[in-house]
Amino acid sequence: TSDPSVVDLDVNVKEGTTGSFTAGAGYSTANGALFNTKISENNVFGTGNKVNLNLDFGSQISNQVLSFDNPRVNDSFVSAGADLLRTTRQYQDFNRELEGGSTTVGYPAELIFGSWAEDMSLTLKYELLRVNIRDVDSEAAQLVKDSRGFSTSSAVTPSLSRSTINNPTNPTSGSRQNLSAEIAGLGGDQDFWLFEARNAWYYPLLTGEFGELTLADRTSFGYGQSMNNNPFPLFRRFFPGGINSVRGYRNRTLGPTDINGQEYGGSKQLVNNVELIFPLVNSAG
Repeated sequence: TSDPSVVDLDVNVKEGTTGSFTAGAGYSTANGALFNTKISENNVFGTGNKVNLNLDFGSQISNQVLSFDNPRVNDSFVSAGADLLRTTRQYQDFNRELEGGSTTVGYPAELIFGSWAEDMSLTLKYELLRVNIRDVDSEAAQLVKDSRGFSTSSAVTPSLSRSTINNPTNPTSGSRQNLSAEIAGLGGDQDFWLFEARNAWYYPLLTGEFGELTLADRTSFGYGQSMNNNPFPLFRRFFPGGINSVRGYRNRTLGPTDINGQEYGGSKQLVNNVELIFPLVNSAG
């Protein structure tokens, strides 16, 4: 260049690794012994599309999920994805098996509502599931016994999400909200609606050599109702208690029970967690 205020730069660029394979094992009171492996590719054939295969095998849980995600369909702002899944979960008084798939489309809310919605996105999901409630214990609650066997759920779920958190896996500031409404009855045996709202808020309190001390508040609300004379379906019922909802209580022990103390889950739930988050070994991440 003849302009003395600028220079020409030749930059050599090499694409980073886009595929990964991970494996791990562990144990928890909620899921028992568990082995996990995951294969992912974030740039399939150079298209920018993502494919993930996640496999969980354990003493109480088994998951096989294959997912595909296109973040920019034909270079537009529309995103699309699809999932195929098969999950089996063993509970104390019954086993639940889900097989099926879903497809999802999304769009940035900012392009509809303006700059005030720059952190928001709209999605619409359709999901088709075959539900199997099996191995029901003889002492299980009557609702659990009545749910034994196969059924089909065909549902559409519009949702609105917002996120300003600084780190998706280990947030220390910002907030995240999600509103969704699942409506089942587009064919299949299930006929219900389920509204869910979630909010998570993170505030940094103190930063030092030990790492960052963060105050977090998480709230989840759910309300469901059957649209016929049948009870709200078992596979969508809430069973609070345990490390993922209310710590200090055993898993699935805070929901409603029958006269014999057998849990059968509820159609509504409100859980709030206030937490103080700190690193055990900051140098280890």
